[in-house]
Amino acid sequence: MFKINNKDDVEKPKEEENVGVDQFKKISDKSEDEVEKIETCYFCLQKFDINQDDCSHYKYGKFPMCDYCSQFYGFYD
Repeated sequence: MFKINNKDDVEKPKEEENVGVDQFKKISDKSEDEVEKIETCYFCLQKFDINQDDCSHYKYGKFPMCDYCSQFYGFYD
């Protein structure tokens, strides 16, 4: 049959496709320890970086806990 060409069907130039790839490479070059992952504490609602070298962790694998609440409530990894 016949194919109808839409404006959306036009192929994008390669330059536009690789814009996101370059940004991903810059982020992926850092190790996991260097990348900030900002979470909100489940108990005190304080924002903190979960990747810091302290007692902050995920309680039951899904509830983020800051360092202060982890030490205060006695929950450790």
